[in-house]
Amino acid sequence: FFGIPLALGMVGVAAVGIAYTTMGGMWAVALTDALQIVIVIVGLVAIALAVFWQLGEGSVAEGLHRIEGGVEPALLDWVPEGGALDPLAPWLGVLAAGALGNLASQDLFSRVFSARSEKAARFACLLAGGAYLSLGLIPVALGLAARVRWGPEGEATIAGLGAVFLHPLAAVGFLVTLCSVVLSTIDSALLAPAVVLVHDVFARDRAPALALRRTRDAVIAVGVAALLLAFVGESAYALLESSYELGMVALLVPLSFAVFGRRFVPAAALASMLGGTGVWLLHQALGWENFADLAPALPTGLGCTALALALHLSITAARGRPEAASMQR
Repeated sequence: FFGIPLALGMVGVAAVGIAYTTMGGMWAVALTDALQIVIVIVGLVAIALAVFWQLGEGSVAEGLHRIEGGVEPALLDWVPEGGALDPLAPWLGVLAAGALGNLASQDLFSRVFSARSEKAARFACLLAGGAYLSLGLIPVALGLAARVRWGPEGEATIAGLGAVFLHPLAAVGFLVTLCSVVLSTIDSALLAPAVVLVHDVFARDRAPALALRRTRDAVIAVGVAALLLAFVGESAYALLESSYELGMVALLVPLSFAVFGRRFVPAAALASMLGGTGVWLLHQALGWENFADLAPALPTGLGCTALALALHLSITAARGRPEAASMQR
C-alpha cells in the first residue's frame, strides 16, 4: 500500500510488536487481542459482503454461487481425491499439524492459566473453537473469490481484494484489520517463549522485579531471533507449518501422557521430546518428505516420540525404580 521495502517493513513490524509486548506483558496481549479480534471480525465480514455483492452484481447469494461455479471443482473438496497416499497424505499431515500441533503451545496455555477460573477457561476455549471454524471460512471464500476474479495465475491477496472492491477509505480501514491480525499473533508468539525461557529453562529468581526484568529482556531476544528467522525463511506459511509440526512431534505425546496418566517420569518426557525432535530435524535438514521413502516425516517423528517415551518407561520399570513422582506442576 505504501511502497515500503519488505525488509524495512519487517523490521518496523517487529519493533512495534516487541515494544508493546515488553511494556505491557500479558495485559498487553489480552487487551490488544480483545480489541484487535473485534476489528478483524468487522473487517472480514465487511470485505466479504462487499466482494460477494459486487461479484454477484447486487446479490451476495449470486456472488457465492458464481464463486462456486467459477473455480476448479477440486478446490471445493474437503478431502482430496486421488490415490491411496497422494494427495491424501500431505492433506492429513497439514490437518494433523494444524489441529494437534498447537495443543501444547505455550501461547494457548498462557491464556488458559490467566483465566479467572477453570469454568471461564473451558468456556473460552469452546467459544474460540467455534468462532475459529466459522470465521475461518471467510478468508477461504475470499481466496476462492480472488481465484474467480484474477484466475489461477493471479497472486492477489485479501489486501488486493480490498483495494479493488472497497472504497479507498474503507480499504485503509481494512489495512488496519490486517495489521491487527499480524499484531495479535506477534505479541503471543513473543511473550510465550520468553516466559518459558525465564521461568523453566534458566535459573529461577524469586525476586519479582528481577524476574520481570529478565522476562522483558527475553521478549526482546525472542523478537530479534524471530526477525532473523523471518529473513531466512521460505515463507510465512512454511514457517508457521514448521512451528506446528515441531510442537506436534515434540510435545503432543508427553503432554497427552501427563494429562491422562496418573504418574509420569520427567526424564521420559525429555527422552521422547529429543527423539521426536531429532528425527524431525533430520528430515528438515536433508529435505526429506518421507522417511526412507516409506513413511511421511510427520508421523515418523510422532512415532519416534511415542517410542522413546515407551522405551524409557520400560527401562525405568525394569530397574525397579518408582515409576515417577506425581506431576505437581
